[in-house]
Amino acid sequence: MNNERTRNTAKLAKMAMLVAISIVLVMIIHFPIFPMVAFLEYDPADIPILIGTFAFGPAAGVLLTVVTSVLQGITVSAGSGAYGIIMHILSTTTLTLVSGTIYRRHKTKKMAVVGLICGTIAMTIDPVSVMDFRRSVQRKADQEMVFRQELGPFFVDTQSIGLERIENMYAGFA
Repeated sequence: MNNERTRNTAKLAKMAMLVAISIVLVMIIHFPIFPMVAFLEYDPADIPILIGTFAFGPAAGVLLTVVTSVLQGITVSAGSGAYGIIMHILSTTTLTLVSGTIYRRHKTKKMAVVGLICGTIAMTIDPVSVMDFRRSVQRKADQEMVFRQELGPFFVDTQSIGLERIENMYAGFA
């Protein structure tokens, strides 16, 4: 009984350290992949989650994902709100479940790489990720509509000079 309790406490402490490392990594390193699409950011927060998934199993990976996403959403990425927390949980859960399940069956380096590739593919085609991309495209279209309304008779065709140039021109007047 005491030995099992010690193992569970050690496992919980290791998982807490992985969550802490994940949060610190996001605080230190995160930047947009494409400047035009600011919500697509690179952050290494999933690396400790994947390490925990491979070490403790897919269920632990999901738990690490939920705790990390909530803490990250409250502290570091507070601007994304509840929607960002939910999207992060769903997409990273897809990655951890697929990667962890494949690795759990055959614990070799080759299967870890196969699991990561399959998890990345699953996360990419995950319907939730597609919905998030569609939402960002709609947001960009809404921004263009606002520019058209604000510029009124001075409207310049955004297709000919690009929306970014209009945003820069408009920012100069503000």
